[in-house]
Amino acid sequence: MTEIADDHPAFDDDASFDGQHETRIATVDGLSLQFTDWPSPSPRVLVLLHGFNVQAHTWDPIASALQPYFRVLCPDLRGHGGSDWSRDGYWTRLIAGDVAGLLRQEGIAKCDVVGHSLGARIGLALAARCPDMVSHLVLSDGGPELLSGGTRQSANIGAARLARRGFNNAAEALALYEEMHPEWMPVFRRLHARFQLRENWVGKLVERADPELFWITRSAGRLDNAEVWGFARHVHVPTLLLWSEKAGFLDAEMVGRYREAIASLVDISSTAGHYIPRERPGEFCRTILEYLGKG
Repeated sequence: MTEIADDHPAFDDDASFDGQHETRIATVDGLSLQFTDWPSPSPRVLVLLHGFNVQAHTWDPIASALQPYFRVLCPDLRGHGGSDWSRDGYWTRLIAGDVAGLLRQEGIAKCDVVGHSLGARIGLALAARCPDMVSHLVLSDGGPELLSGGTRQSANIGAARLARRGFNNAAEALALYEEMHPEWMPVFRRLHARFQLRENWVGKLVERADPELFWITRSAGRLDNAEVWGFARHVHVPTLLLWSEKAGFLDAEMVGRYREAIASLVDISSTAGHYIPRERPGEFCRTILEYLGKG
């Protein structure tokens, strides 16, 4: 098995990823999408899709560790990070269309896709709508539907983000993220403080993400579930689900429903919480590499 341990240099608190990747912009159907591109000697392409209310740089440690094995692309999903906000909303099918358009512009005909939480839903839609484009799919604690307790957690995080007007400085932001997410390895909190925020006109650090994303965790997400279940039933590529028993987003019964919908699904439960890539990055990378035949 490939040795990527949790003490890998990419997961070091002091690691710097500047220079390892290029930050680029693609325009898809009039929408500006920012993404990081991690070049590799390998011809194989891996696409990492982030979750709700974060951005592509949450993947920096993972992308750095996997760069020897893949060219890694990490888009800021519409409404997040450096990508445009959308007047058309944040339906799963639209975001999957953005990713497909970006890949076509890059001349990528085939790739492996990893999605965490919201990104897992996007991955399902992409694999169903563009079956020739996706070779393998990895879902990290997410899919066509989540338990109500998990969606409440996400909704509460979204509500707190809207209620927070801003920070005076990065240290203040980092202190809050350390309080909110003590389970994350430190490098992920530092990246969150650096890239999740932008300076506004009075010099305060405020959220980059569109406030309208809040509705993904409420009525829009519930309305979207039926369509995402439909996408899941049309996924025929090899699919791996990593899910947390303790996080409250999935349980054995819901995972059983996933298996019924996705004929190719293999699932592995993790002792980590919901944020598996940020809590157990070494385990996460090793599992992906073994599943994708790189272990």
